[in-house]
Amino acid sequence: MVRTMERARLKDEVFLNMALELGRLGTCCRLQVGAVLLRPDGGIAAAGFNGALPGMPHCTPETCHPGQRGLHTSHAEENALGFCDGPVQTAYVTHEPCLTCASVSVRRGVR
Repeated sequence: MVRTMERARLKDEVFLNMALELGRLGTCCRLQVGAVLLRPDGGIAAAGFNGALPGMPHCTPETCHPGQRGLHTSHAEENALGFCDGPVQTAYVTHEPCLTCASVSVRRGVR
């Protein structure tokens, strides 16, 4: 029993650290977010980070406004879910998801 709890805690730590590292790739100046999604069997389903939409320019200090939402940015959860087929059971995300990302994640099976 103790070993099972230790393993679960280790998995949480490893996958959250993966999400933190992915977040470093985010191209938003305001907030860098990473996400790792797991399948029901515990394998990695997909991962993502936030950044500019394809074909759109990345944020710069001149174009990124801390008090406003980015109009040309894709969220980490959105990016990860876009590359993921099938059900997802667990999401490790570095920041609290917005309502839209949380709703889409729940519809895909995240609990």
